[in-house]
Amino acid sequence: MVNKVVKNILFVSYGGGHVQGLLPVYEKLFLEKGFNCNFLALTTAYQQVKNKNLPCIGFKDLVVENDYALEVGKKLIGVEHNHSMVSYEESIAYMGLSYCDLLEKVGKNKAKELYAKYGRQAFYPLNTLRKLLEKEAPDLVITTNSPRAERAAVDAAKDLGIPSLCLVDLFALQEISWIGQPGFANKVCVISEYIKEKMLAAGRKPGEIVVTGNPAFDELSKYQNPECVRLFREKKGWSLEDKIVLWASNVEPEMHPYTSQKGDALLPLKVEEMLKKMVDADPSIKLVIRPHPNDSRLPFTDSDRIELSSQKDDLNQLLTAVDCVVVLASTVGMQAALLRKPLVNIKLSIFSKNAPYDEMRLSTGVDDLNDLNEVIIQALNEKPRNSTLTTIGSATDNIISVIKDLL
Repeated sequence: MVNKVVKNILFVSYGGGHVQGLLPVYEKLFLEKGFNCNFLALTTAYQQVKNKNLPCIGFKDLVVENDYALEVGKKLIGVEHNHSMVSYEESIAYMGLSYCDLLEKVGKNKAKELYAKYGRQAFYPLNTLRKLLEKEAPDLVITTNSPRAERAAVDAAKDLGIPSLCLVDLFALQEISWIGQPGFANKVCVISEYIKEKMLAAGRKPGEIVVTGNPAFDELSKYQNPECVRLFREKKGWSLEDKIVLWASNVEPEMHPYTSQKGDALLPLKVEEMLKKMVDADPSIKLVIRPHPNDSRLPFTDSDRIELSSQKDDLNQLLTAVDCVVVLASTVGMQAALLRKPLVNIKLSIFSKNAPYDEMRLSTGVDDLNDLNEVIIQALNEKPRNSTLTTIGSATDNIISVIKDLL
C-alpha cells in the first residue's frame, strides 16, 4: 500500500472580510486527510481564526527574544495600545518586522520619510515572508487580495518556486493593478465572470482566472429553506401579498476619505424620503430600513409599513425573506445578488464606483433619485435575471478543487 503524500498549505490573510473568505476553506482542508495546513493570521485575523478553534500563527511567532524588530515595533507603537482584537505583542512584532524590511530595502532616511507619509501603507515585508516560507516549506501559499503582507507572500512564493493562489473577495477595482499582472499567483479565484473579464483585459491568461465565488457567502445557502422564509415573514407580520423592500443604508461623508471628491451627507436621508413616498402611494409595499453599523442617525419610521432592522437581526435571514434590496454601495448588495433577489443600486454615492453592481449585470442602476421608486416597482415585478455568479454555497468546494489541481 502506497502512503498518500501529505501536502503542506500556508494560508496568509488580514482580518475582516478577507479572512472570512479563507476560513471555510482552511477549516475544511484542516480536517481532511492528506493536508497539513497552517494560517499566518495578520492583525485582527488572528482572533477571528482562534474564534473558530483553529490553529494559527502571527508575526509575534516570527521574532525571537531581543530581536531588534521588537525594539523598533515598541518605538512605533508607543505606550498606547487600545486595540481589542490585536495583542500588544502582535502589534509590535508586525510593525517592527515590517519596518525593518522597509529599512533594509530603502535605507534609514527614506524609510523614515515613507513611513511619515504613508504609515503602514508603506510596508511590504517581503524578506519576512520569504524567511517564513523557507522555514515552513509549503507546497502551496493561499492569500486574498490585500496589499502589504499578503501581496508579499505571493511574491515570496514566486521567488522560491512555490505555487500560490489568490482569492479576490469582491471587485478588485484597485488590486487589479497588481493582481491583473501576468505571473502574480498561479491561480486567481474571482466571484463572477465580470471580474474574470476584467482580469483578462488586464493581461491575465484564461487558465489563470477561475470563477469560484467567495466562501464568505456560502453560509447564505443555509437560509433558503422556503418553510423558514415563510415562518420568518409570519413572525414579522408580513403576508404573502406584501412586497418587502429592504433599504441597506450607508453613511455618506462630506468628503471621500482617500480623494478630494465631495459627498452629500444628506443622501441617505433623501433616499429614505423618496422611499417613504413609495410606501405611502402603494399599500402593498412595506419598507425595512437597515442602517449601516457606523450610522448613529435613527431613520424615521413614522408609518406602520416602515420598520427598522437593527444589527442584532440576522441579516442572512432577513435577505432571504425580502422581495427587493436597495443599496448605495453596501456589500449587502452582493449578498442579495447571490440570493437572486431583485437589486437596485443608487449610483449617487462617492463610493458607488466601489460597488459596480449594475455594470456586473447584477442589478438595475439609478442615476436620478426621481426615478428610484419606479425602478423598484419594476424590479419587484420582473422575472429573476440570469446571474453571472456561481451557485450559492458552492465557493468553498470550488476553491478546494482549484487547490487540488494546483497540488
